[in-house]
Amino acid sequence: MICNIVQEPLVPVTKRASYGVPRIALEGDDARNGVHIDPTHWSAIIYLTLPEHCQGGTHFLRHKATGWDRAPVFPGEAEAKGFTSCAAATDQIFNEDGHNPDAWETTMIVPMRFNRMVLLRGYLWHDAGVSFGKTLEDGRLILPYFFERSDML
Repeated sequence: MICNIVQEPLVPVTKRASYGVPRIALEGDDARNGVHIDPTHWSAIIYLTLPEHCQGGTHFLRHKATGWDRAPVFPGEAEAKGFTSCAAATDQIFNEDGHNPDAWETTMIVPMRFNRMVLLRGYLWHDAGVSFGKTLEDGRLILPYFFERSDML
């Protein structure tokens, strides 16, 4: 179980439309390729693309203007950079720079491997990298899961 790995009490966030729903991205599908966060405590991505088609992976990034590699989550953090709140900072960064590659520096890439799970804090800035493949059989296929701490609900 995920809670045993992270040593935190967790519950799945099944109300998100994409929870446990396979997601395919094919070459030319750019709509979901922007930098983003997941509004959950933990996110899990399981790569289901067959080994012979795997490309890229999940990119983790730093926002150049703020120096942040994650969305602000602690009291006063966003305000110290001139934002009115953590939510306002996240929204502004996403809306202004989410699809602007020049605004970001890649800090790490977790390579795509069949059946690999990437477990990450949802507040880390990340993107899916490049979409690839022309069919369901050779495209970027993932299975996303999301979790919250059960003691914080």
